[in-house]
Amino acid sequence: MSDQSNTSDGPSAAKTLAEWRSVRGITQVELAVKAGVSVSTVVNTEARRQDVTISTARKLAEALGVSLDAIAWPDDESLRTRRPKGSAVA
Repeated sequence: MSDQSNTSDGPSAAKTLAEWRSVRGITQVELAVKAGVSVSTVVNTEARRQDVTISTARKLAEALGVSLDAIAWPDDESLRTRRPKGSAVA
């Protein structure tokens, strides 16, 4: 019998991906183009309908300007304090 649950004790990579995208102020389409992946990959990953390969996760992280670790093992504090490159801090 296989365990098909997709739960964990911490934030999911899908949720973190969406949060980083929001912090960067880009759309799902913009992230897909920047990462060189399909829009459906971004949409389905954020909706937790699709798992991504390490290769795709690296592309997404690079497109967001963060490490793969920041997506896979997020530190909530880092999401609150990160600003997109070139943005002013109020």
